[in-house]
Amino acid sequence: MEQFSQVFLFTDTAPGIFGKFRSDLITFAIIFVIGIVMLVILPKVKNPPIRHVFSQFAVAGGLAGSLFFIVVSMIYLNFVGIYRGLQDAYDQGIYQIAEGVVRVSHVQPAGCNETGDLIQIDHVEFEINDCHGAPFGYSQTIENNGVLTDGTYVRVYYTEGKTILRVDVKR
Repeated sequence: MEQFSQVFLFTDTAPGIFGKFRSDLITFAIIFVIGIVMLVILPKVKNPPIRHVFSQFAVAGGLAGSLFFIVVSMIYLNFVGIYRGLQDAYDQGIYQIAEGVVRVSHVQPAGCNETGDLIQIDHVEFEINDCHGAPFGYSQTIENNGVLTDGTYVRVYYTEGKTILRVDVKR
């Protein structure tokens, strides 16, 4: 008897996405702190040309660091909201399931200039796109070793907006 094997679950992508944001936030926080430290050191510098350079770096570092920190924080919080929404939908069973043989009508070539893979499972159409897919949803195209290939029997859990939360393949 053939059984399904889970090959993708949206929660598996979260550590990589959130890890990138954390490293960005840390980087911009460090730039901000360096700017503040330079402002603290600035009054102690007596040489006018060096003091001028210090003040420019301090202001630029402080402003750039805080601006980028705020922007990245807002994006991060948006992603947290998306993730929590998907997690709630999955936990509460607010998703649809398409099960059947994958039919591929278009394969996304390398690069991001074209439509993604266009597939159909059980009369439900999906676009799998490496470049423009949902941040946590399945986005591995056929050209990048994706499992949603023509003729494969799968079970796909997806949201109303067609974000693929989980992919099971019949082995």
